[in-house]
Amino acid sequence: MIFSDKERAMFNALGFDNSYLDAVGMHAYWQAVGDCFGNASTGKAVDSLRRCYKAICDCNPYRQTPEFEALIQL
Repeated sequence: MIFSDKERAMFNALGFDNSYLDAVGMHAYWQAVGDCFGNASTGKAVDSLRRCYKAICDCNPYRQTPEFEALIQL
């Protein structure tokens, strides 16, 4: 699974390191959503995750597009 630099920065801000991302791939989104929900986390990285996860569920916009990257605002 290839993560963009912006996705990696978002996950790093959420406490997930690059080796974890490389090991679990897209499951990182589900894990991060569960972690943020369970801990009632807030902040720019959490808001970005929320937008990205919704886009993935809705298939709009697609990952690895400029529109998807624009959802990540740290």
